[in-house]
Amino acid sequence: MRQLTTLLLLAAVLLPACGSSSASASGGKQPAPGHVATTLKLDQQPYCPSCVSRVTKAVDWLPGVSAVDVKVGDSNIKVWHDPSTVTDAKIVEVINKAGEKASLVP
Repeated sequence: MRQLTTLLLLAAVLLPACGSSSASASGGKQPAPGHVATTLKLDQQPYCPSCVSRVTKAVDWLPGVSAVDVKVGDSNIKVWHDPSTVTDAKIVEVINKAGEKASLVP
């Protein structure tokens, strides 16, 4: 009985982290005036809130980035940034180093 209780507790804690949802993340920020929006395409769609958070956090810390928009089930993401501070190529590089594959949308 104790093993069943432990198993149920683990399931309740772990499963919601990757459940399907319509969650999105913008880092809690609004785009700054004068910042440009760059659209990137991920090879794989973020399929859970945890994935959205991972992609958002990978980019949100960069100097010059004012907002990031990532949604569950949408492989297109937007990053608002100051192009004189951080380049599109740097944003792609950071996402790729975080374990995702991203490319610029023309």
